[in-house]
Amino acid sequence: MSNKTHRTEIQIETHDVTIISRHQRQFSVYCNRCKRDVSTFTTQQISIWLQMIKNGEVHLIETGQGSLVCRNSLKG
Repeated sequence: MSNKTHRTEIQIETHDVTIISRHQRQFSVYCNRCKRDVSTFTTQQISIWLQMIKNGEVHLIETGQGSLVCRNSLKG
C-alpha cells in the first residue's frame, strides 16, 4: 500500500478597478478664499487619486513648476 501525498496549490489574484469620471458627483459652491463659485471634489475622490498616484496607476509629468497629472492616465 502506497502512502502518496498530493499537494494542490491554488493562487488567487485580485484586481481593484477605480473609475474616475467627470460624471461623478461634483459640487459647485462659493469659496470665501477665491471669492467665487468653484467646482469641488470630495475628500474621498482626492484620496482615491492620491492612492492611484502612489501605486503608479496615474502618470506624472515632472516640470519646472512641479508634477502634473497626465489626463489620459485618468481615463483608464
